Amino acid sequence: MFQETSTFNNLPNKYTINTIPKQLTLIQLDGEMKKRVVNYLYLLGRSSHLIICSLALGMLVSTHSLGGIKDWDAFFETCPTDDPIFEKLASDFALMINEEWIDPFSLTCTSPVSEIPIDDWNDALIIYQTFRFIYHMDFGKTDYLPWTSLSLYDWMRQGVDGVHLKDGVSGGYCCDRIEGKRLIVAGTSDELGREFRRSNAREIILFHERRHADPDAPRHSEDCCEYSPGCDQKYDLENLGAYGVTKWISEQYASREIDFGGCNVDLNQFLINNANWANNINGKICDSSPEDVVANLDGPECGSGEIKSRPTISGMWYDQKLDGEGFNFIIDESRFIVIYYGYSVIGERLWLISEIFGGEIQAGKTITLMMSEFIGGTFDLPKPGKEANVYWGSVTIQFNDCSSGNAQLFGIDGEKMSDIVPIITAGASCEMGVLTN
Repeated sequence: MFQETSTFNNLPNKYTINTIPKQLTLIQLDGEMKKRVVNYLYLLGRSSHLIICSLALGMLVSTHSLGGIKDWDAFFETCPTDDPIFEKLASDFALMINEEWIDPFSLTCTSPVSEIPIDDWNDALIIYQTFRFIYHMDFGKTDYLPWTSLSLYDWMRQGVDGVHLKDGVSGGYCCDRIEGKRLIVAGTSDELGREFRRSNAREIILFHERRHADPDAPRHSEDCCEYSPGCDQKYDLENLGAYGVTKWISEQYASREIDFGGCNVDLNQFLINNANWANNINGKICDSSPEDVVANLDGPECGSGEIKSRPTISGMWYDQKLDGEGFNFIIDESRFIVIYYGYSVIGERLWLISEIFGGEIQAGKTITLMMSEFIGGTFDLPKPGKEANVYWGSVTIQFNDCSSGNAQLFGIDGEKMSDIVPIITAGASCEMGVLTN
């Protein structure tokens, strides 16, 4: 049962916190949420950690981004406008097409992407899908890129303000300066290109041109090759040029060092394409010949450890040590949603709902999903979901079998791990850790 004095971490004193979350995420603040953040910052005030806060802008800012792409198909079937972080994408990156500004909030898109008429799957949606891909792809990792200590998304937004798409441009360049904004220039897509971009992003050209915006990045050399506008003089991990950056990222894709999980035709083709691209770039590096790479297609086998009867784990789950809070898993043949009910760090009721997961649920495999809280509205007049949705953090779920697992919550109220068991489910038998009919 709910107890108003309970807190997110079941602390005896709701104005005491023993651990500082490693990451905070961007959230929109209003009303009660603003009060919660003020209390939360008070709790963190005695810590030596630096927290950047701007309540005047209504935001809590983080240097880390929660996310991660665990299922290629499910990600690209989802419209960028449906993502809780779309407002952030629209704020961070402007878009101009043929010298006309595009209002991102005027874009319309209805998932699944594969069923959108090709004339409606336009360049603007593709660009914001690309920024969405960049935001989620490296799961907020920092200090792993050879040329910057930032995540890919933060590196992108630090150096450019958006994109200008133009008819007739082949490739791209950096940059147009329009109304004080620095915009990467790339070409518009024809129908074949837009069809391909239903299940792929345009990030490689953006990474290449973004590198040119770094003042200390090596410039193209026009003397060492016949290619116009030139080549990278060398492939130096200590100081990569624009081709070097795209080669390095393509190698990480192809080798699965940056991994998108699962197995399907589109993902495997993506890995092969990036191996080919990385190898082709060798011809645009003059003083060295980096080794060719081969696409790693030895990812998880389809169906390995698969929980075969998905609906049977639908139901209420909880941690016996944390009676009074729990999870509700809602599952059909193709979709999985997590609902958490418990308490905030200051003792208020906290109900969270996840994004939709459309991938395979496998015993022993983790699923990480964004979690949102809904703020505002009344009993008689609930606030529409898109207006009330506040990005809270993430949940990582792992099922050991059909009767046990663990769930890790990570967000503005803190971090904790729960060992979960079902209270009631749709019913199934368990053998060898895998659900059977």
